[in-house]
Amino acid sequence: MKKFVSRIATLTMALSLGITLTACIQGDEMPQVPVQQPPVEVITEEPAEEAPVEDVAAGFTGTLTGVGSGGFGGDITVEVTFADGVIVALEVVDHSETQMFLDMATPIILPAIIEANSVEVDTVTSVTMSSRAIINAVLDAIAQK
Repeated sequence: MKKFVSRIATLTMALSLGITLTACIQGDEMPQVPVQQPPVEVITEEPAEEAPVEDVAAGFTGTLTGVGSGGFGGDITVEVTFADGVIVALEVVDHSETQMFLDMATPIILPAIIEANSVEVDTVTSVTMSSRAIINAVLDAIAQK
């Protein structure tokens, strides 16, 4: 008799659950009220105009040292060598970065700056902060002229 009552109770609970779920599914057919989103204002800022290296260092020959902030580990110091206003060499001479991360950035960003004769180059993925600090250091070196 106990088994019979237990099975009846289980069957009743299953039937109740089935009816409840059916009611929930039918509830999806209720009319949807669209949600109005407030207008989004897009603000774009023009980047500050930086004078090209060739304009700032026109005709300059020599080596300048600059310190760039913004690295993950701190400042990065570079030496920039010019010949007739063109960057011919670029070397990191001091830094507080983790060596592994600096080693990821320098083989890509230093040649890019030399080739472009400009700091208008892409930063290196995964080491963006180190890349920005190197660019800032080159800008600082140019400002020394």
